[in-house]
Amino acid sequence: MLLKFSRIDVYMAGAILLSIIFRLIAMPFSMTTEADAVSRIFMAIEWIQKPYLISSGVWGPLHTYLIAGILFIWNNPIYAPILLNIFFSAAVAIPLYFFVKREWNENAGLFTTCIYLIYPVAIRNSLMALSEIPFIFFVTLTLLFLSFAMGGKNNWKYAFMAGIFLTLAASLRYEAWVLIPALGIILWKRWKSFLVFLFASMLFPVFWMSGNYIQYGDPLYGTDSAINWQINISHVNNNLRLIDLINRAIFFPQALFFGITPLAFLVCLAGIILVIFKHKKQQIWLIPLVVLFVFYMVSVINGTLALHVRYSLTLAILLIPFAAEWYVSLKLPYNNLFHLLLIASILPMSFIEWKAPFPILVGEEIHPIPQLNQQAVNISKFEIAQGKSFPGGLLLDFFGWENTYYVALMSQQGPENIFIMPGGTNEALNIYSLNEFLGKNPTGIILLTKYPRFMQIDHQSNGIKLSFLGNDKKLSAKLLGNVEDISFYSYSISP
Repeated sequence: MLLKFSRIDVYMAGAILLSIIFRLIAMPFSMTTEADAVSRIFMAIEWIQKPYLISSGVWGPLHTYLIAGILFIWNNPIYAPILLNIFFSAAVAIPLYFFVKREWNENAGLFTTCIYLIYPVAIRNSLMALSEIPFIFFVTLTLLFLSFAMGGKNNWKYAFMAGIFLTLAASLRYEAWVLIPALGIILWKRWKSFLVFLFASMLFPVFWMSGNYIQYGDPLYGTDSAINWQINISHVNNNLRLIDLINRAIFFPQALFFGITPLAFLVCLAGIILVIFKHKKQQIWLIPLVVLFVFYMVSVINGTLALHVRYSLTLAILLIPFAAEWYVSLKLPYNNLFHLLLIASILPMSFIEWKAPFPILVGEEIHPIPQLNQQAVNISKFEIAQGKSFPGGLLLDFFGWENTYYVALMSQQGPENIFIMPGGTNEALNIYSLNEFLGKNPTGIILLTKYPRFMQIDHQSNGIKLSFLGNDKKLSAKLLGNVEDISFYSYSISP
């Protein structure tokens, strides 16, 4: 029997294809601006070299497996992980469309999914190896199968599938752990489906907590490590002023308002208001959005959650479906033209430098194509050129999260041949890791800032000597050149 597709289904497929093409065109112009993306690529490369079952740690293991899988197919650490995220980003549209089609109608599904497909923050983060994009793919699948579980026969089977998708999401990001009860409560009147969903969704959290307890004696080692980084290493709560707390409190509302872009955000908000005041059945889907939003607000105010616009992606994927209510409720002449113009305005509006009477913290993180300043490009080009003449290790003094990790990635060195100096405010130099690096890389290149935090430069009559604070190893060095305030040295371990 031939499958039957409606006209709207065909339009939806076309929109997804166009979104993939746009991202592929943007890929060569994008730059990895997130240190986490580089770290995730390096972790996957190390895992490929020595595969094992990841049962403990800070970050969940699924993203490592996914990146390792695409690198196994195409060994290109710069573009292969991006290609993976591009297809995950486009794939989000499929369950999102069918979820909205089921809860509202297919025309509303096309409208809301088009908002997502050109949502600037989603485009931006699909152009880097970050976990948020595959995460929202599994969250959206969870929403779709929970919708199936809300009615019909054998709904416990759909609840089980929803739980499996959420446990996969939980192996990517901890926000899914918060969503387990928030989404489970949707099924509370269907106790069998509710219990099946909770069982399936808790599979990974139980596995991960058990592994962390065995390895570290702390079942919540991952979240506790993240909090420790924020509070004790980054010192985000030191010398807090009232304006700092206000900035934190308005950060994620801003990230949604400017990230989705104002017109589209207001349409989503209007949809929520209509659902509430009309007492529509879709009110139940407000529960996960409200729970996660409150969790974010409490976490950013107490300093345990970093202020990254990309974290708002999960809020956005829970918010955007409510634009469907606006779509089905609005009765205007030229209705389709109005919505087409609204969708067409999203990308251009994301490039506007917004001015407002309150602090704007989100900055360029709402721009769809991630870019770094010219200094990072120049440093990277110079390092690549020098690396051909002085093969070996690459030791990077810390000169900002974005630039330092970008240079590390673009060097195309293996992670075992790269050592990056600590960048956290109170982060200590890991002497063991440093010695291990120097043992494997007795020669190479060092990039130093004007005032190195962990190194001393000694100009002697017989050349330049470099020493590390807290380490007795000394390096002989030769100045190769400078790019602005970054100095390049070749090094070798002194006898």
